[in-house]
Amino acid sequence: MKKSDILKEEFGYREGFGVCGSSLKYMTQRIAELYGSKHVQINVPYSNFNCKGTANRIAKEVSGLTPFSKNRIEESSVTTLFYGDKLVNRRGYYLPFQGECDVYFIEKITTINKVVVIDLMKAPSWREYL
Repeated sequence: MKKSDILKEEFGYREGFGVCGSSLKYMTQRIAELYGSKHVQINVPYSNFNCKGTANRIAKEVSGLTPFSKNRIEESSVTTLFYGDKLVNRRGYYLPFQGECDVYFIEKITTINKVVVIDLMKAPSWREYL
């Protein structure tokens, strides 16, 4: 099975009562397991927020900026998180993956110039069922 098919099976669109998406932290960890040092771009459906770099580095930075992470990092050390082409490397930027309701499905996966491009779509969170 292709790596992209594995990701689509695990994080692709699902429907039905009680279906929830996955956090960017969990998704990037799985993407890193599959793609490692390969360059990826993850397009998050909030403004023009995206993650660009090696899958391993993206997973480390997303995890390090997620609340209650055991491996916290400083915003000033970020190299893979962007709004458009502007690096998010200082306090004050809104990061659309830090809330417990920020969950996603994978909409599509393509390869452009040897970079794996993963487009996400907003998914329901557990709070939508309260």
